Amino acid sequence: MNPDPNINATAQSVSDKLDGTADGSPLPYRAVALLHPSEIFSLSGTVAGVTAYPYPEGPNTSTSILDGFTTLAKILGRTYVASDGKTYDVFDMLATLLEKSLSA
Repeated sequence: MNPDPNINATAQSVSDKLDGTADGSPLPYRAVALLHPSEIFSLSGTVAGVTAYPYPEGPNTSTSILDGFTTLAKILGRTYVASDGKTYDVFDMLATLLEKSLSA
């Protein structure tokens, strides 16, 4: 029977795993581009009624899995006021697209 490889985990080794570092250095293969400008399907500032995100965050690159989760949560938590005046979140938009495709 093989022993659990995490049995000797320390607070520092867990922190290093979450930060995407080894021996204090970032792991280059874990680097992820977060919130970089998108040229495809980008509606920022091009649709009437759309206001700038109140807490802007510039593009960055991180090896931390926690930074990735935080960025995803920021994106999924955003809402959008559509041309019909109603506010939608990501789930609303996906459900609307699903219903439209099912009714076609």
